[in-house]
Amino acid sequence: SGDIPVTRGEFDMAIVKIDLNGKKQWVKTFGGSGSDEAHSITFSRDGRSFLIAGSSTTDNDGDIPKIHTKQFSFFSEIIVLSVSPDGNLQWIRNYGGNFGEDVRSIVASPDGSGYIMAGYTSSDNNGDIPPTHDKSNGLSDMLVLKIGLDGAKQWIKTFGGKGFDWATDIVPKQGGTGYVITGMTESNATGDIPATLGESDMIAIELDADGNKQWLNTYGGDDIDDAFAITAIPGGDYLLTGNTSSNENGDVPKNHTAGINSMDLIIVRIGPGGNKKWVRTYGGNGNDQGTYATMSTDGSFVISGLTASNNNFDVPANHSGQGINDAWVVKVKE
Repeated sequence: SGDIPVTRGEFDMAIVKIDLNGKKQWVKTFGGSGSDEAHSITFSRDGRSFLIAGSSTTDNDGDIPKIHTKQFSFFSEIIVLSVSPDGNLQWIRNYGGNFGEDVRSIVASPDGSGYIMAGYTSSDNNGDIPPTHDKSNGLSDMLVLKIGLDGAKQWIKTFGGKGFDWATDIVPKQGGTGYVITGMTESNATGDIPATLGESDMIAIELDADGNKQWLNTYGGDDIDDAFAITAIPGGDYLLTGNTSSNENGDVPKNHTAGINSMDLIIVRIGPGGNKKWVRTYGGNGNDQGTYATMSTDGSFVISGLTASNNNFDVPANHSGQGINDAWVVKVKE
């Protein structure tokens, strides 16, 4: 119905190509009888394909190949598709273990040798997954996966401790080889994770070209602090974007929230070694979140996300007026 062709299961991956005026050129769906989700897309360096990364609970059905045997059928596996400029499937690969995996970001490697993904795994030393820090106790490690141009696995690295650890975004390192990932950690002074301040902390890790950790830093206060995106800033800095319910504690300045379960949008600027330069919060008296940021030509930051606040502090009138989320775009200068 609508713009969507025939689908197969609970969810199908959907890819939509539009022209410069937003007019639809084509829509393609991929999946099977389970839940198939696309979370990130990038171009091949030669411009001959799109790479789409996400997750699937389908097993050997529809477009999805046989996945690793899972402890429970609702556990997902990492799925990557190569699609031609016309939207035709070129190849599809899956990666995982006996529990659950997902990826939230995929980028082409700067040297043109393949692609890098960031996400999580709750498997341990099983299938494609090396030993992890949570030892399959139902929690998760951050996962970074490199594949070749044909989708063949080159290496997988995990980072974390004995709590929930997720990677949500990855960018190539500026001024050299390697990568910087961001996400969130609920571990505290275990495994790779230093002492943290609250229920969860924002985290950033620099990796070399082979996925080896170069530095790791956490940022936050005494409550929930999560990062959903990392943006490279010309000159070697990075911007972390997410949400916080901390308030005048640790790295977090005074926020705009009023009561429990209320969050502000947060951005953190860090230097090349992960050192914090400044932290800013924006929001109202409801839940406010940043999910992506980019730099404008005038040097300001444009942040997209969601807000449930309504006509107070930094947030204009909400369309629902009842605390239901609106899309939110914020432009700020340093």
